[in-house]
Amino acid sequence: QREYLGYVRSSAHALLAVITEVLDISKIESEEFTLDYEMCDVVDLASRSVDLVRGGALRKELELATRITGEGSPVAKVDPGRLRQVLVNLLGNAVKFTDEGAVKVEVGPAAGEGWFEVTISDTGPGFEADLKEKLFQRFEQADGTIARQHGGSGLGLAISLQLAQLLGG
Repeated sequence: QREYLGYVRSSAHALLAVITEVLDISKIESEEFTLDYEMCDVVDLASRSVDLVRGGALRKELELATRITGEGSPVAKVDPGRLRQVLVNLLGNAVKFTDEGAVKVEVGPAAGEGWFEVTISDTGPGFEADLKEKLFQRFEQADGTIARQHGGSGLGLAISLQLAQLLGG
């Protein structure tokens, strides 16, 4: 019974995630979407985002590292909840599609006052350059075989792109 309840709980969380993503896309497209800006320590936010995917990385025995570039911790006016959503989407994909090796996050200042840069890299298989545009379209995935193996709705990258653009990135 516990095993079956675990399946029900897992399925409910997956369904809730898809519903939330669809609602976010709808809000963005209807221009009903608002951002709540506040001053934020970007390194701290990135570190907390890494913590949210740490369990998946540990199960796969992946190295998960955060590195700060430049001096000091960048502080910027940003919507921390939405930036976290972007980072967790990208980190989650990196962990999901990497079977061995590492997922790394670099955070540091960028050109201009109040600007920062976050780079996420992994040792996963990557994708063909001609698939790049397709990956950022709603409900699209690079390959049906990979989609069946790893799951996902095909909304995470589309939402991440739109949120990053709304945040000025």
